[in-house]
Amino acid sequence: MPDISAKRMWICCQLGAREHYSIPRGLHQRGLLAGLVTETWVPPNSILARIGGKFGERLSQRYDEGLADANVYHTSSYAAGYELFARIFKSPAGWSSIMARNDWFQTKAVRYLKEIVERNNKGSSPIVFTYSYAARKILLAARDLGCTTVLGQIDAGPVEERIVSEVRLRHGYPTDDEEQIPEPYWDAWREECEICDSIIVNSPWAREALIREGVNPHKLLCIPLAYDPPGKSYHFQRRYPERFDHSRPLRVLFLGSLIARKGVYELINAASLLKKAPVKFLLVGSSPTELGFANTPNLQCRPSVARARVHDFYKSADVFIFPTHSDGFGLTQVEAMAWGLPVIASQSCANVVTHRVNGLVLPAVTAEEIVKQIDWLIDNADVLSNMSDCAFKTSKTFRSDRVISQLLQRGIAHT
Repeated sequence: MPDISAKRMWICCQLGAREHYSIPRGLHQRGLLAGLVTETWVPPNSILARIGGKFGERLSQRYDEGLADANVYHTSSYAAGYELFARIFKSPAGWSSIMARNDWFQTKAVRYLKEIVERNNKGSSPIVFTYSYAARKILLAARDLGCTTVLGQIDAGPVEERIVSEVRLRHGYPTDDEEQIPEPYWDAWREECEICDSIIVNSPWAREALIREGVNPHKLLCIPLAYDPPGKSYHFQRRYPERFDHSRPLRVLFLGSLIARKGVYELINAASLLKKAPVKFLLVGSSPTELGFANTPNLQCRPSVARARVHDFYKSADVFIFPTHSDGFGLTQVEAMAWGLPVIASQSCANVVTHRVNGLVLPAVTAEEIVKQIDWLIDNADVLSNMSDCAFKTSKTFRSDRVISQLLQRGIAHT
């Protein structure tokens, strides 16, 4: 694996605000970003920034001050209009729509990619970085332009799909035909893995999953996700009681999509088993209709909120729980730790948690194991202050400057 020249420029293509723009921002800070290609970019002075309501709030998150003077290529007006139309007329959000949007973005991105390469044709060709499932056309065009290609793998691929199907079936909700990921989706992904020079996975869990699917292990680079807290550091002194009781219960927070993959079924069952214990659960995120909370009075569910509004939930919690069945990384672990929150996490994601140091590790994603770890915390309230300090220190190791350094130092794999 040859080292990446510190002077080689990068082009980042991403659909959505993935990883809160940490990779393009980190490259730009080092003077290595030739361009960022995305579908929506809404600076504060944009007309789109004046849109109110939840839709406008979401649009306002599609910008990063760290990239204010970067070369950003986008189709914001069209993308915003498309999303607004879909919301008003309730267009179906099935896999055909997802694949069509991915394909549309790639077509637009290829046009910008060629423009950026032509403008930066000074010596060595750029490195093109783009994310899985919306990358095939981009990678093909980049290869034809003589660029080095890097695919950012966002999850555990087909292995993850099979795990989720098994979990849903186990809880009585089999995956129907409309929810099943179509084979052309995976065919395009496998082609992406073949085309690219290197594949970045964010955890050993994701790496092993891809190898099980036949992906060339020599292409795989394991580099974690980056997280930079916006504005000032979140760290503040948490106050934990000497013991938990019903007047001051242990407050457990889950934040994310309330879906089978995230271990929500097991979490709800655990809450039910802990009905008489001094513990309260708060689940924040979008919820499918199949979830029921009637028999879990110690559990509350709130709808999803914009990223800028999650701070109060982190502040008021005692611990964060992330019982995922499969995540390529699980960035909310680091985000919670940046608030000094100890984390209870599964092993099917990035290895962020060190057991009984900055949180607790679930040996298996079951209601019984969740109950066991919660009970331990209730009985050992005195450890939480130290866990909180360790969690905050852990979050610092995932800042973008460190992660970008790994990206530049590891090199580009070649088959």
